[in-house]
Amino acid sequence: MEPDTSHSAADPDYMEMIGTCAVCGYVGLGDEHDICLVCGWHDDHVQRRYPDSTGANRDVTLRQAQINWKSIGMSAPYKKDLMRARGTNWKFELNPNWRPLTGP
Repeated sequence: MEPDTSHSAADPDYMEMIGTCAVCGYVGLGDEHDICLVCGWHDDHVQRRYPDSTGANRDVTLRQAQINWKSIGMSAPYKKDLMRARGTNWKFELNPNWRPLTGP
């Protein structure tokens, strides 16, 4: 498995991505291992580098979480209660430098 350097410190724009969720692209993380208040993703530096691996998010890969975000508005179906508590009145900013993963 090859690492994806687009979500790692090897990325030249890495500093612009600090605090940005790897799943939804919103700025809502304090530091590594925070849980995104927008989509519920548990930030994991290993999954950022290896997006097809599992880690802090049970059996959900970063790639699958991005698919979930587009289809159901959360990183994983089991985050439903957490996201219900979030409500619809949240004010977070989308990082304009964030891009979803591409490819399989």
